[in-house]
Amino acid sequence: MSSTWCVGRCKRNACFCFGRAWRDRALRPKFADAWLPKNWDPVLIRVQEGIMSLFCLCFAIIASQVVIETFHDDVQSVVLRIVIWPFQAVIPLAFFMTSIRHFLYTIDPKNRPTVESSDELEGEQR
Repeated sequence: MSSTWCVGRCKRNACFCFGRAWRDRALRPKFADAWLPKNWDPVLIRVQEGIMSLFCLCFAIIASQVVIETFHDDVQSVVLRIVIWPFQAVIPLAFFMTSIRHFLYTIDPKNRPTVESSDELEGEQR
């Protein structure tokens, strides 16, 4: 098998999966939704939001370290000859703000945005 065949196949599979997700209006798999009892949902939602908050906080810290290193090394864009750390600073800020958002969802899950099921969306379009 050549590498171009593998790349082409991966691209085709990715397009199929994104197309299917778009049709179903969800980018998450739903096959495991019924594995756990429904009465666990409040706890699972808090755990899910807490893990997401910690994940984003970890990436905010890592991204901040990269920005600080870029600042100390005075890294500049080759083409534009300007420092790049101010542009990079947006990334840890975005992760940190997302971490705060998911932490607030952990505290009070009622503030989470609701996700409509694909059946509800199809009913609205008819």
